[in-house]
This record gives sequence, structure tokens and C-alpha cells, in this order.
Amino acid sequence: MTRGARPLLSSWILALVFTGACATSSPPETAAPAADPAQPTDARAAQNSDALDPGRSAGVEGDRVATPTISGMPDAPLPADTPEELLGRWWAQPDDPYHTFEGPVAPDAGWLFLAGGGALPADVMRRFVELAGGPDARIVVIPTASGEERLGPSWNGLSALRRAGARNLELVHTRSRREANSPEFASRLDAADAVWIPGGRPYRVIDAYLGTLTHDAIARVLERGGVVGGSSAGASILASYLVRGAPEGNHIVMGQGYERGFGFVRRLAVDQHLRARGRVNDLTEVVRRYPYLLGLGLDEGTAVEIRANQARVLGAGRVYVYESADYSGLRPPYFYLLPGDRYDLLGKRVLR
Repeated sequence: MTRGARPLLSSWILALVFTGACATSSPPETAAPAADPAQPTDARAAQNSDALDPGRSAGVEGDRVATPTISGMPDAPLPADTPEELLGRWWAQPDDPYHTFEGPVAPDAGWLFLAGGGALPADVMRRFVELAGGPDARIVVIPTASGEERLGPSWNGLSALRRAGARNLELVHTRSRREANSPEFASRLDAADAVWIPGGRPYRVIDAYLGTLTHDAIARVLERGGVVGGSSAGASILASYLVRGAPEGNHIVMGQGYERGFGFVRRLAVDQHLRARGRVNDLTEVVRRYPYLLGLGLDEGTAVEIRANQARVLGAGRVYVYESADYSGLRPPYFYLLPGDRYDLLGKRVLR
């Protein structure tokens, strides 16, 4: 466990023992409201305020949750117009639910850079530019999640990268799957050293690019040793399981028909804006429904860089880790990592 979670297990077990003893001698009572998870004062208070409240909705809308298949996976196939030659690509393979006790699998080549939204510290953005190859690296920015249509060199979504020293930025954008599936459009990423996907609504990116030649071109940036990153929705999209993808609203955590991400990290779900928007409990529902998944919840102003199954926390906040291996109540449903902490995604262990 990390320093953020180390003192929590003993207090969790004592609470259970105390609760069980009380239940035998007194009638059940309504639990007191949980404290605001956005305002933790220390590790123990953070766990108490963030603990799963069975009476609190995790934002799951019943008729929008995909019925799990017999293998415990969401019904989230690639779009029907996915080119046949892409169906064998690594990112196109479905997650394997039988590896429940193994963590996510990240590609061996390249870097993934997942940010939790909000104002990212300057050193976080400078690290992204450094991984891309420095100020002169060619960085392709895909602004499709934003919903804006007036895009150009002065678009304010480029300002954080420019402040971090990036000088060679190119916007690549379409809302047409037909265009995204054209070799001419996808070739605009052939020389890219990095790809950055800013925030917005993830369904817009999924509708335009999932299963297209452009999706594959982004994957090839990783294969060349480049970096692919995103913030907020742009971070969630990169995992195999997509949270908050429903077009109806981002309050729906598991949106039927929009549960498949780009698949650049397998068996992973990523949420963002965690404490700022009161989302600490939400990924617990996701990994409970799909036990093969690991969940990462990113605070605003915080990022993780991932290479070859190892993740390192950057920035100013926390990264919450959600594991489904034990819901007996004998351990907390999650713990958190702090800036500088490292985590082995595949082995599900903190690295010292």
C-alpha cells in the first residue's frame, strides 16, 4: 500500500468488528451522511469521507448499463465499419475477463500520459513535451472532444502546450468517420512524435475515430516510441474500458454502447476530475461489475505517465487505484497514490 493508504486497513477491520457487534444488540439505524470527499484532512479522514456509501448513486442509469455477457464483459464491439485489416491489431482485441487477478497491460513501446483535467501544472506539461522529444517534436492535437468548430492556430486549447515550450503543433480534427477512415486523413499522423487529446465529451471522439485508420495511426505513434496523452475525457478514452462515454451526459458512468475506449492499456478504466467533482466512489461500481478491470481515478492537476506496465504519478493531487479482488469488506475498495509514487499495473503493487 502507499503512504496514503497504509493506515487504513486496521481501522477498516476494527470498524467492521464494531459494526457487527452492535448489530447483534441494537436495531439498525440510518447511517450519518458521509463527509465531503473533496475536503480530506488526513489519510484516515480521507478514507472515512470517501468510503463507499451504499445509499449514494454512482451515476449509473439503469437502462443505460450494458448487460454483461456470460464472460462478464460489456457488450461493446468495434463499429461495424472497422476495416477488416484492423481487426487483428493489438488494440482491437477484447479484454480477457479471465485475468481478473492480473492488472492492465500497457504497450512495451512508447509512453502513455493520462491527466485528470483542470489546470495542469507547468512541470506536468513540460514532461509531456520532453517525452515527445522536446520543443521541436511534432505534436498532433486532436480537439474533437471539445465540441468547438472554430479551430485554428489560435485555438486556446493549444496554449498549455505552447507555454510548456512546444513549437510544432498541428490540429487534426474531423467528425466524419468516413474521413477518419481515409488513408489521406490518417496519414497526417505518420510523422507525429506525439498525440495530445484535450478534454470535452468522449463520445465525440469515439463516434469519429474508434476502429478507424486514424485510431490505428495513433497506435502506431506508440509503436514508434512516441507518446500519446490526453486530459480529462482525453485520458479516459485511451483505456480499454471507457467511463462517462454516454452522449446523454457524463453523470452516466457506464453508458451502454459507449463502453469501449481506444484500448491502449488493456483491462483498465480511467476516471478524472475525481475529488473536484465528487467522483471518488464511482469507479468502485465499475470494477465491481467488471472484476477484470483495474480503475485509476485522477485528481485535477495530476497525471500518470505509463511505460511497459509501470505508472508514475506527476502533479499536485492523488491517483486513486480501484481493485476488485476483494469485496468481502476486509479491505478498503481503493487506495491512493501521491506525486512521485510508482505503481506496477500488471502486478498490482506499489513500487519502492
